[in-house]
Amino acid sequence: MPLRSHRIFSLVSLSALATTLSFLAAGCIDAPAKAPISASESARRDYELAVKLLTDKSFLEASAALKAVQKTHAFTKYGRIAQLRLADLDYAQDKVGDALKAYRAYVKDHPADKEEVAFARGRIAECEYAQVATSFLLAATEERDQTPILEAYREIRGFLRDFGDSTQTTKFRDMLDEIIARLVGHELSIAAFYTNRGNYAGADGRVDYALTTYLPPRFWDPEEPMASIEPVLLDARNYATDALLLRAEIARKRHAWPRARQTYELIAARYGDHPAAATARAELASIPGEAAISAPLPEAAPQAPQ
Repeated sequence: MPLRSHRIFSLVSLSALATTLSFLAAGCIDAPAKAPISASESARRDYELAVKLLTDKSFLEASAALKAVQKTHAFTKYGRIAQLRLADLDYAQDKVGDALKAYRAYVKDHPADKEEVAFARGRIAECEYAQVATSFLLAATEERDQTPILEAYREIRGFLRDFGDSTQTTKFRDMLDEIIARLVGHELSIAAFYTNRGNYAGADGRVDYALTTYLPPRFWDPEEPMASIEPVLLDARNYATDALLLRAEIARKRHAWPRARQTYELIAARYGDHPAAATARAELASIPGEAAISAPLPEAAPQAPQ
């Protein structure tokens, strides 16, 4: 190629390059646009931002953000679980009553969300348990309203029944043990009240109600094929033996000697390492012999709480 032609071509190429660069600088040639994020990704991002606000205890901002997720992304899973996080918001602020209603609403509204429902059921049980403490500081044992503690009993038992493989099982079993101790204690306080006033049939009914309603048969049934109580649930062993000793005492006052003997023998055999067993063995020695035993009185049917 002649030198002149080569120079002309180079000048044209440089001119074209300069023109292109000037267009780019002026914004006349747009860069490739980013693809818009999906609705699901947008919902996830908004939800995670709201949860971070909740975790940081920015409660007002978290409330607004979660409600926005619930409204804007109503037809995604993040819109649904935003409802659950709003319940957590109440729980985090110790608004136990509001949290309880919100968790119950979630369970009712979204029964198919298995994992979230399990979480909500656990929180419901915790809320009911939290409400027991206040009610039990108000009055004497026999005068307390049992509604809060019975609700806690039902919810905790229900959680353990339906989600027994939960990682929180131990915590809820400890809670249930305390709740049962209080329920049994309530029944025994009323039984003692009846006993002191000579209403032995009423007292007997309350003791039997406590045993048969709140404790497994291995704690009180002589027909249960178990030689001894396993070394767990020590509190349960204590209130079970309290109930059985009171049952035997009531039987003695009624001269229902076979019932007294059977109860003492049960305690001695099944609770051999418990202090109540020594008491039972000592009392057995004072039970009249077979010739002096009168026919037992008809058993009183267990009475439901009043």
